[in-house]
Amino acid sequence: MFQMDKLAMKIRLYSYQSDIRGLLPSAVIQQVLKEQGVSYRQTLYTPIVVVWAWISQVLDSDKSLSNAVSRIIASVSHRRRGGSLSRHRGL
Repeated sequence: MFQMDKLAMKIRLYSYQSDIRGLLPSAVIQQVLKEQGVSYRQTLYTPIVVVWAWISQVLDSDKSLSNAVSRIIASVSHRRRGGSLSRHRGL
């Protein structure tokens, strides 16, 4: 049963991220940052990642910070393994 819960969480994660990225593309966030004169380093928690994590946190039934951070870590881990979020959207 535990494995099914993990799978359901991953499917929900991919769906959230695809939806959020579609609603608020990184180019839009980057444009706002540029207009406001904001500069930042490329770290794990860029302003783009923070905005997407915050939106997913607000929309999720589990609004905890630890849940939002877990989604970020899972997303980074998945991308480093060469996964594509769009592949999993239909699951």
